[in-house]
Amino acid sequence: TNILERETLLPNVQRIQLLDVIDGDGAVKIYQRLVNLCMGSQNDADELLDGESLCIREVSRSGDCEGDRLLASSPYEMPKCDHLCNFLDEVHRCHAYFREKERDGCIESDRVFINECYERCNECLDQISKDACIYLLKNW
Repeated sequence: TNILERETLLPNVQRIQLLDVIDGDGAVKIYQRLVNLCMGSQNDADELLDGESLCIREVSRSGDCEGDRLLASSPYEMPKCDHLCNFLDEVHRCHAYFREKERDGCIESDRVFINECYERCNECLDQISKDACIYLLKNW
């Protein structure tokens, strides 16, 4: 335990986990959106993901949307995309809902709320730009 307290490994892992605003299924959906935006070319999508198409964030800034705080420690500058902003706001709203449920000691979650949240997130993801896809996937 003394070693773990002195080392920065655990805080670094925790900081990296904060960038996980999507799960594996979300990453697949975003990748599919990116391929669609690349006219069906997986090669083009992969080249975009492997490339340096995003600007490195030079200074920390507050984003244009509430949900940008979810990715505040991202090394990349958030691209301008209203649908990305809407998606991050929706994820932020879901996180707040689950934190409140946990704080209240409530085990049951409102299935209607969760399903609506899922649908709103999917609607946003269906409209995000190439840069927004790349941003989310590189942070994932």
